[in-house]
Amino acid sequence: AHGAAHGSARPRGPLHVPAAHSVGVREPGGQNSPSQHSKSGGSAAGGAATAKKTKQTAARPLRKADHAPKPPKPMPAVGTKVGRFDDRQGAWQGGYEVTAVHAGDRTMDLKREYLAEVKGVARDDVLIAAEAADKRTEVVADVAARRVDRGDGERAYAMGVNTWDHELRIWSYDDQPRAWTINLFEGGSPAQLTNGGFGAAWSHEDRFYFASNSGAGVYEVLIDTIDLNARTATIRRVANSQATAINDGTTCVGIDVVEPEVVEVGSFDCAAYPALIQIMGKTNSGMEVKQLDIASGEYTEIYSIPFDRTPPFTGMNAVGINPVDSIIYGLMKLSTDAAYLVRFDAQNVAFLARVPELSAAGGVDDEGTFVWEKQTHLYAIYGIADMEGFASPDDAVDLSQINPVVSGLTNVSDIATVRVDLGDGEGSYAMGVTPGRQLRIFGYDDPMGVWSVALTDSDGSTAGIPETDFGAAWSHDDRIYFGANSGAG
Repeated sequence: AHGAAHGSARPRGPLHVPAAHSVGVREPGGQNSPSQHSKSGGSAAGGAATAKKTKQTAARPLRKADHAPKPPKPMPAVGTKVGRFDDRQGAWQGGYEVTAVHAGDRTMDLKREYLAEVKGVARDDVLIAAEAADKRTEVVADVAARRVDRGDGERAYAMGVNTWDHELRIWSYDDQPRAWTINLFEGGSPAQLTNGGFGAAWSHEDRFYFASNSGAGVYEVLIDTIDLNARTATIRRVANSQATAINDGTTCVGIDVVEPEVVEVGSFDCAAYPALIQIMGKTNSGMEVKQLDIASGEYTEIYSIPFDRTPPFTGMNAVGINPVDSIIYGLMKLSTDAAYLVRFDAQNVAFLARVPELSAAGGVDDEGTFVWEKQTHLYAIYGIADMEGFASPDDAVDLSQINPVVSGLTNVSDIATVRVDLGDGEGSYAMGVTPGRQLRIFGYDDPMGVWSVALTDSDGSTAGIPETDFGAAWSHDDRIYFGANSGAG
């Protein structure tokens, strides 16, 4: 594969160079022996392997200890995440789960998310976490390399994404070999890459790409964001990928890459519309953006987004204006049932990230974090103002497997965020009202947790609080408001 590490990032201080690691290599007899790591074919790594000649030494006399039997390795339990040696690729592959254990013949059945179940795998061909520790640092399924000048003269660099920990490995391998382990971020948060290896890597037009074997997509490492001192870099999803067990990456030099269309979205005119903003659905038409005058209770329509736009959608909710860039964000459900975090204005919709599903309850806090509640979970995407937005949802970052930041009570139809001291020091909270006259409070930084508080009128009664959904919530001038879907107030 052609390869390069190129960009404005450069070493700015002493760099740690890890010692060489040894990797388990299968010998014809089925045993493992330590061997210096080298690039091999298939999704384990592209290209051919060349064996190095080693110095022959005299064999020492056998000792009694050499004949002592080694204790058998413990059998992992069902559900354990393990690695497996793949004879076709000559390498260890992560991402397997034990589905059955056969203690009698010391074999087990394994399943990988996009492959058929593998039955009768010998225990010696399986690695549990503790056994894999010395192999993980070298399990890179493909690399891309090129000679570039990173500020200290032209040198050769190679990059690849680790199968086990999903970190970026960078090596310089000419006069002064060095190695770096880089933590990857996506959309301001730690990248949520899927298991299964990254068996195709490309360096093309001074950019570095890698593909997920699981079919999760093709990603670009933004070279300018690589910080060798902080050991961080940012990635973005640029295309779909096909699920595969054996693959490699290469490319032709001098051929332009078709870049996804980025959509610019304008800020909301808060000076013209300073009151409460509400997004309301209109049957068989679309979503209408309206302003609510609290004093009069009257609505003024600002603009609408038709359902039959391209691509067509069926719903939008969890909307909020981001204080960082004054742009409206929300969740949109397409006619395909896929849900996305979007930013929008009167003319354009930009797709930022795919999310697990549409939610009615969401918003943006003062620091530009998009939070939303679904079922019993509260999710957060940080730094949304810095995320790229695309015309096609296929180009958006895939966060459909994102983990919740806190879990607990639910049954609210919208939430609003506020930073306030509720007795444990100032923290960020999301709040929503249930039909049962309960206020749900979600703490999602410090403190973290979920609380339920009974609501009453100022006189202590509940008669004036309707038992209905509250599908609109606002945080405005350090106050929290909720609108009843029944029209009661």
